[in-house]
Amino acid sequence: MHQRTSVSREICLTFCLLLTLSIANAGGQSTAAAADAESCQRDGTRTVAQNSSVRVFTRAGETSRSPGLYACDRQSGRATLLERSFESSDQYESQSEGFNSVRLVGAYVAWDRFSEYQYIPECKAGCPEGVTGTYVISYAVRVFSVRSRAFRTKKGLKSGPANQILKLNRFGGAVWGESLDDGQVRLHAMDGGGARILDEGSIDPTDVRQLGKNFSWQKDGKTFTKPIHKSF
Repeated sequence: MHQRTSVSREICLTFCLLLTLSIANAGGQSTAAAADAESCQRDGTRTVAQNSSVRVFTRAGETSRSPGLYACDRQSGRATLLERSFESSDQYESQSEGFNSVRLVGAYVAWDRFSEYQYIPECKAGCPEGVTGTYVISYAVRVFSVRSRAFRTKKGLKSGPANQILKLNRFGGAVWGESLDDGQVRLHAMDGGGARILDEGSIDPTDVRQLGKNFSWQKDGKTFTKPIHKSF
């Protein structure tokens, strides 16, 4: 009888010890998760997108540069400036830079940026024939890896992502459509292997689908699929 009681007491002590360690471990994980989340909090910021690994936010900058777009790695608490917006104008010139269509998947952030410049000659509406101002706008799509802190950029686009459709997968692969002057759409892709054109024609960017590493789209009644998955 005494031996059975001792065995029962040992089993109880072992179970209680394991339960205590399990609770302590769970509490430690919760504390660590809370600390990770807290490490990316910044005063005067606004969250644009976030997940368990990354927080993307804007923060008003100094002087006329406002706001800046940042990505913060929750593990290290380190924030990286991705882009700045800028506006400046007088009676003859105006210029601006900014960003749109921010996407976050896993540890990758994608967005499009624009740069706009306009010059109005001093004669304005009373200018002689042939004397005109200047208006230039350019677009780019960028992807940032929070882990490697590397950027990929496609410049010289005629438009931002058509219909604001910018797709991103967990490998850092991005796909978007560029609206052309003739009404057609040029479909672009970019990942660790660089930027490239996937297709061009009567493509509806809203029909682009992403599943895992693959992207698919419709053209002329046919479905096309390509893997975009080279990490960087």
